[in-house]
Amino acid sequence: MRWLIIFVLGMWCVNAHGVELSISVNSSGETKSCVTGRFHGILIVQQFRWLEWRNVDTVGINQQWSDSCILGTVFLHSGENQIRLVGIPTNPYMESYKSAISAITTSTVCNFDGKCNHIGFTVKTIWEIRDQDGVLLRTGFSSIVNTDGLPKGGYFLYYDNKRSEFFKQ
Repeated sequence: MRWLIIFVLGMWCVNAHGVELSISVNSSGETKSCVTGRFHGILIVQQFRWLEWRNVDTVGINQQWSDSCILGTVFLHSGENQIRLVGIPTNPYMESYKSAISAITTSTVCNFDGKCNHIGFTVKTIWEIRDQDGVLLRTGFSSIVNTDGLPKGGYFLYYDNKRSEFFKQ
């Protein structure tokens, strides 16, 4: 299995709790999130998409001095993917922990047909279509976006941490 990790940052605590978080992702988007040390709280896998961190998966952990790893999946878009693991303890007096990685996949080229009935990408990528008011209309993970059924007007297409505007006529 080929791993696409460019760099890994782990958060090591210098406090008495000794909690360490780590996360890895492979080319299929399979994640492995691990916590070492005594941790009781919530682990959140987040992906940076379209200028904000979005929650992908959330798991509760009740751990007594043991190590745990959780397997999951994220949809990798083309271009740079930033994924992080956030640990939020149930004890409000303990600090939150974060570990982040960055993975690179193939770049995408977006091709619009003349009438904007189909939008094509060179590879599968995660995308969203929003109207002019920012209302989410469609979302998917594919190499072709079918815009049939959308009324005439302007729309925003989000993909690869980019935003493009297109018009249906």
